[in-house]
Amino acid sequence: MKKEKDNLSTQASAKQQTRLVQPNNITFSCKNVSAIQYNILVLIVEKIQKHMTKVNLPNIDKVRIPSFSINASEVSGINHKERVVEAAVDMTKINFVFDRLDWAGKQIIGEGPIVTWVDDVKGSNEIRIKLNDMLIPALTYYGKGVGGTYFVKELTLSDSSVYTKQLRQMIQAWRNRNTAIIEPIERIKAMLGVAPSMSNKRMKSDILEPSRRDIVESNPEVWFEYKFVCESPIPGRKPKADHIRFTVYSKDSTDARSKGCYEDFRRTYDCIAALAPGRSVEYTDKITDQGKLNLIASKYNYYLKKCREGEITKSFMENCMRKILAEECGIIIIQSK
Repeated sequence: MKKEKDNLSTQASAKQQTRLVQPNNITFSCKNVSAIQYNILVLIVEKIQKHMTKVNLPNIDKVRIPSFSINASEVSGINHKERVVEAAVDMTKINFVFDRLDWAGKQIIGEGPIVTWVDDVKGSNEIRIKLNDMLIPALTYYGKGVGGTYFVKELTLSDSSVYTKQLRQMIQAWRNRNTAIIEPIERIKAMLGVAPSMSNKRMKSDILEPSRRDIVESNPEVWFEYKFVCESPIPGRKPKADHIRFTVYSKDSTDARSKGCYEDFRRTYDCIAALAPGRSVEYTDKITDQGKLNLIASKYNYYLKKCREGEITKSFMENCMRKILAEECGIIIIQSK
């Protein structure tokens, strides 16, 4: 199953990439949707690309978008049209909250369903969708006061978890920030559609950590690290985390640490994947925390080159890396028989 998922991510990054833009209103709106519904939302964004604008015109509230078709197989694979139709119909009952400025500079908070009508075209994979006209400005304006999120359609569709989809888009929106992003935990829960009562421990184990690993393993342009922090300590009490600090890295960052970290991370990850596939992310994270990514990556590059040139065998190279990992990082990988 893990191998299938890795293959899907690799295929998504290797094939044609459709780059889309959407208002940050969509990226950060409080959503409580399924993975299928999130994919429907991605295809809606694709269909209205020509209407996306940075110009907040007085008549933007009068824009009307005709109904359009989406392909059910693109949402959830073949032979799953019924559940896609069901998910689309359910979207007519899900309210989204959008915060924007109108053309006169007045704050507008809009709430309502994005989808108002769904047609199931029988005998085909076609589904026709009509959008809520009242939300067109929030769905299409990404200029001043809102901003836009640029993302790759195929990567988002290939993510199996709705939380990975959402976090992937959130860090895309944050990618050009020069500082860490610190958000209240309750706000992150609301954006992800998570119950306010969920503990920090469970949020880390069930949502943040799996999503971070999924994104890292998809050979991304952008990835993130995070930490629970206490920003509002109460005097006399033990500090309790109330915010999450996100640090976003990208391949095209001018930050040398970001670039070098990514290349060393990928090379170290490749090394561990060859020796202990089931623990690739765990061990690579441990090496990252020890500050030894560059050391392991450099050693692996050296022995890999020797192996490719025929000077040493693959078995010898792997034994050398096992020894280095044990001595330098305390990571014991027993050779499988």
